[in-house]
Amino acid sequence: MKLTDFPHEILLQVISNIPLNSDLAKVTLVSHRFNDLAETLLYRNIHFDAEPLEECQLGYIPTLKRTDQLIANLKARPELGRYTTAFSLRVTHPLWYQSYPQLSIIRRMPGLRQLSYDPPAVHGGGIPTENKKLTALRFDFSHVTNHYYDDGGLLWLELGIPLEVIARDLWHPSLRKLQAEKIFFGDKFEPEPWLGQRRMRQGRSPVEDLRFLDCFPHIDGKGLNAFINAIRHLKCFVLGIESPKDPLVVPNTLAPEVEIRPALLAHRATIEELAISTTNHALRCYSIVHAPDSFVQWNALKRLAMPEVMLSRDLPYHVMLHEVLPPQLEELQLEKKFWTVSAQGVDRSSEESQLVTEKDLTLFKELAKNKEMCVPGLKRLIWWLQHTSLRNFSDSDSGPTFSVHAPMGEMDALESILKKVGVQFEWVQMALFKDTPFGKRLYEW
Repeated sequence: MKLTDFPHEILLQVISNIPLNSDLAKVTLVSHRFNDLAETLLYRNIHFDAEPLEECQLGYIPTLKRTDQLIANLKARPELGRYTTAFSLRVTHPLWYQSYPQLSIIRRMPGLRQLSYDPPAVHGGGIPTENKKLTALRFDFSHVTNHYYDDGGLLWLELGIPLEVIARDLWHPSLRKLQAEKIFFGDKFEPEPWLGQRRMRQGRSPVEDLRFLDCFPHIDGKGLNAFINAIRHLKCFVLGIESPKDPLVVPNTLAPEVEIRPALLAHRATIEELAISTTNHALRCYSIVHAPDSFVQWNALKRLAMPEVMLSRDLPYHVMLHEVLPPQLEELQLEKKFWTVSAQGVDRSSEESQLVTEKDLTLFKELAKNKEMCVPGLKRLIWWLQHTSLRNFSDSDSGPTFSVHAPMGEMDALESILKKVGVQFEWVQMALFKDTPFGKRLYEW
């Protein structure tokens, strides 16, 4: 039986297993029939890693490779855009941070469900009304901040990422997930025009999943709270705080404390997943975010990740871990600032670290003892012993050196105790939240 004799549906199933768009493009050249089959898949998921076509005069925006051709194809054959459900555009040329024809592309994709900009244009406009099925939106500002580091300028540090770029799309009627990475919550952002009472009189945002990942630690609480307050029913909230790779570029002074408890408490009946994390130099800044005092009344919360000190800082000393967790909680990841430091940068002595370790183990043992009565739904406990990133402080004469301290015997005993009450226990040692069990899932796109 010849390949061409197979029914249309079987051939489509076979071709759909081709992972690369470059290979699908070759299939379109086989015949008219194969072209019709492969085109539907070729335009289903589009990823453009766009580079400038040629150098241009200062002040002029260069033409990008492939984007103009895509626009031309969608103009000539509008049905191709109807196949597209996911589109991502990555642009590295700094002039394109100001404007590029993103709307000319996505408004020709009425079936679009996932959209990713790396980064979005500052003046590119919001989501077009034609995209009525869009449910997930991602903004990645990594290249903006990388350009800042390479350039040595102060533009993005002084102005901050223009948060109105994110806020303007928060109200899209079909949007349910919004993820923003590498952002400054600068104090120059005025939330009132975008997220204030005047805007909310028209109804709150339908977004249910709000994720701010790898935020710089100098957070202006006014803007962060405005985003949380603007949402009708929040089911997932993630705040990942990470200090810059180079502490000499952005001074690592302690950020002002950010009070987000009232904003989060307004969603305690709907939040199913809550994750707050600090990474790298932000380890020193545990005080920048206040966590809710207790999660017992959070009736929907099933997955929780946060620094242990945030969970227990404002509670009476005698209160145990199981007394502040909701009964329906299924997964818990606790982050622990866990190192000993050399004399060049004393932060916590080995003896103090050992005492804290014994206290932590006591908390977990009491959790196991009272699990059935207080947290019967708990299935997984992750203890993340966070150390510094691969940036080697010991290379500097003035920098401290770090070593992670974890008693193996105690860990094995704790794993056995928790296993007896039906809880899977894991302890991991790594630098970044994105590499932890919770982080890997929450960073997925």
